[in-house]
Amino acid sequence: MNFKGIVTFTILTLNAQLAQSNMNLGIQDGSKRISTTDFRAFMLDPQIVYIFAAGFQRAPVCHFNGNNRIVFWSDERSDESDIFCARVNQNGVLIDTVGKIVSSAFRYQEFVRICFDGQKYFAVWLDLRNDPGNWRYQIYGARVRYDGTVIDTSGIMITNHQFVGWLDIAFGKKCYLVVWAVGSWPDIYCARVDTSGILIDTNAIVITNAYRNQNYPKVAFDGTNFFVIWQDDRNYPTTCLYGARINEDGVLIDTNGIRITNIQTTAAFPAIMYNGDHYFITWSNYMGGEGLNIYGARMTTDGVLIDTNWIPISLGPGDQILPSIGYDGERYLVVWSDFRNDPNQMLPEVYGIRILRNGTVLDSTEILLSRNSYGYYPSVCYDNENYLVVWGLDDIYGVRVNQQGIVLDSVDVLISKSANNQITPTIAYGSVNGLCAWFDDRRGKSDIYGIRISRVGNIMDTSAIAIDTAGPAWFNKQWLHLAASDTIYLLVWIDSRNSQGGRDLYGIRVNHRGQVLDDTPILISGTTEIQNTPSVCFGDTNFLVVWRDERPGGIYGARVSKTGVVIDLDGFRITTEGGDYPSVLFDGTNFFVVWVGNYQIKGARVTQSGSVIDTIPISITNTFAVRWGYPTIAFDGTSYFVAWAQRESGLTQNWDIYGARVRYDGFLIDTIPIPISVAPDSQVCPAAVFDGSNFFVVWQDFRFKNNDIYGARISQGGIVIDSFIVAGQNGNQSSPALGLMPDGERINVVYSGWCVQSGNRKYNSMRIFSEIYGSIGMYDAREQRVTMPEITVFPNPFTEKVYIRVKNIRPPGFIPSIFIYDISGRLVKELRTNANTSSYLEYIWDRKGGDDKFFSDGIYFVIIKTDRYTYTHKLVVLRKGD
Repeated sequence: MNFKGIVTFTILTLNAQLAQSNMNLGIQDGSKRISTTDFRAFMLDPQIVYIFAAGFQRAPVCHFNGNNRIVFWSDERSDESDIFCARVNQNGVLIDTVGKIVSSAFRYQEFVRICFDGQKYFAVWLDLRNDPGNWRYQIYGARVRYDGTVIDTSGIMITNHQFVGWLDIAFGKKCYLVVWAVGSWPDIYCARVDTSGILIDTNAIVITNAYRNQNYPKVAFDGTNFFVIWQDDRNYPTTCLYGARINEDGVLIDTNGIRITNIQTTAAFPAIMYNGDHYFITWSNYMGGEGLNIYGARMTTDGVLIDTNWIPISLGPGDQILPSIGYDGERYLVVWSDFRNDPNQMLPEVYGIRILRNGTVLDSTEILLSRNSYGYYPSVCYDNENYLVVWGLDDIYGVRVNQQGIVLDSVDVLISKSANNQITPTIAYGSVNGLCAWFDDRRGKSDIYGIRISRVGNIMDTSAIAIDTAGPAWFNKQWLHLAASDTIYLLVWIDSRNSQGGRDLYGIRVNHRGQVLDDTPILISGTTEIQNTPSVCFGDTNFLVVWRDERPGGIYGARVSKTGVVIDLDGFRITTEGGDYPSVLFDGTNFFVVWVGNYQIKGARVTQSGSVIDTIPISITNTFAVRWGYPTIAFDGTSYFVAWAQRESGLTQNWDIYGARVRYDGFLIDTIPIPISVAPDSQVCPAAVFDGSNFFVVWQDFRFKNNDIYGARISQGGIVIDSFIVAGQNGNQSSPALGLMPDGERINVVYSGWCVQSGNRKYNSMRIFSEIYGSIGMYDAREQRVTMPEITVFPNPFTEKVYIRVKNIRPPGFIPSIFIYDISGRLVKELRTNANTSSYLEYIWDRKGGDDKFFSDGIYFVIIKTDRYTYTHKLVVLRKGD
């Protein structure tokens, strides 16, 4: 949605709680009403613990720009691969604690390469934004200032070639040269880009299209020409290194290529460096022994090999691969990934060795650089004092090495940091308050934390409650769900603490005061078979936990008392068929369990004594031609509403959200499922609740490429009333969960959402957000409809000033208080009216706080308080020039 210009907002739902901004706003956009619910999301736990980023960080490359070292890498902390960078000073201290985003376009961006033109970097990478389904990479790039600020925020397409593989880049005197391999039988191409980011060669230049494969190109510049080298299969069954010169005008000098290595051995993974006089080339070479070893050779700028017998650099056992070269003016430091200590060839260490510019190897034994981590794709640069060597496998690490070959850092320095990651929230309300819990990696592993939320939506805990932090990372806690009695919460999940690689079902209780009641988790099911995907609900006296079990029958259940006693020690079988993804709900008399089974959505009622009423499961869907997933249930007093995701077999890979009503006695009302969302791309992971008037369903939605959260209301008669966006900010939003608040009308939507920065706090991680919904329309104490105020905010987004006009405030003559808050709920400034006319009030915010300090770009909220109600609206502050 485009918010530029003037957008008039009409308040639809009110709540007087400022801290949570419990509002339901709407945009009048032509004839289409869109709920702007993402405007009032607040972070539940803004506390930061800086640790290694979630997901995989790989393929780093580093460079010294005369001030600081900067490291670029591909990063999967947001569930998909993005390009990040971070600066490291000459003392080895990380400047950009959580890194800076270079590209976070849709789908995957990875394998970044960089060069420096004396003023700025040009970064290029493999990019899937235009063809995510078929894994056909293109090349994009962006100019980046020396401090990591991205100039080309949307990226520059370098080539629309598909099936692009390895790539590299170098700077000459007036342009960048990007080289790459492309095709299922790869050839080597290149294109020039000028320093303003304009692609010179819209038709890429062919460097070689010789017979068979040419791959893994590298490029350097010697002051006159670029020299491109690559591994080449034209002499199959061996692979040689070839090279070719190309000048800055794009003229290929060596049209047939220059063979660098002989045809009796196999060479791969070349690297190249120019030292002001000649090139130094290194590569991995297979001589017919145990594995690949590292060799090197010098070459003149005319393409003549100086060291025809090559320089042996590392001849250790196992494979040595992926060399990189640094140069200090007198000597090289060559580094590589080394498998000498891992016969399984899975966990390479990083080694290095020094070589004089005349080709003399200085070190009699290789230097072990990685002390407590492993890594592929090492990269090295020199900063006029020391080398910086970086590498990555799961995370990006680095060390400094002096000219004498001494490693200066006693432990590997973590470079790819972020704020602690928070994912897969779950929420439930008791009679006193609510509890939201999630998985949190603040201790370097997946632990369970939570926070209490009051009956009216206020956060009750100043810091998150540590609910279960036991065990190492291999416990691998997953599938968290919770339910509430009046004052007791039961959280359930699966982990491998009793059998590494296996999975058992555990639970733990927390009371309404936030106290964890169980010193150790309750083992609910620990059979030799694997348990998975649990769900839990409270009845009148006990909790019922259901799960998928690899014992015959598929779906099992067990009752747990409020005192933590497992009543059904071995569990009881709910279905004799196989099943997965069970969900359970209590209707006041019985439990209703639904699951995916036998290519359908199935269900069965279970009594509070643990007896299965529907021994022949209820078929909620009646077709076998689709795939099903993630069923969820709500109950309105007479009927259940079951929602799920489904995908048509053989027609599309997209998932849609459907639903159906089932009467309390098990009678299927909707024999034809109700389409809730059939938007483009996929919709998955629905959650449902009844709000006293309608069924309320939310889900994870891919219609605009990144994950967003959408929702819809469905009447008790099965009519889809409306659909709206819940959370659509930049980055991914996932795993929505719903909590019905004690008044039975308002709903707390929680989800895991990407957060770059909140105020002055930098995250670059997934955090837990909360939004509270109420029924459409608002009423005063006498249940008479109140005239809805009208708020106009313009321009939005903005860079310098934003104007806020308020009309139809009641009572007449009342001057509301207006506050600016950041996304974590911290007060930034209280505004005073700039104009008070008979028709409107006007306020201006100039990005300054109460101390006249400018606040950074990002998301803020304007909160407008009258004597009875609180209104809220999102502000988007942009950098100048965006």
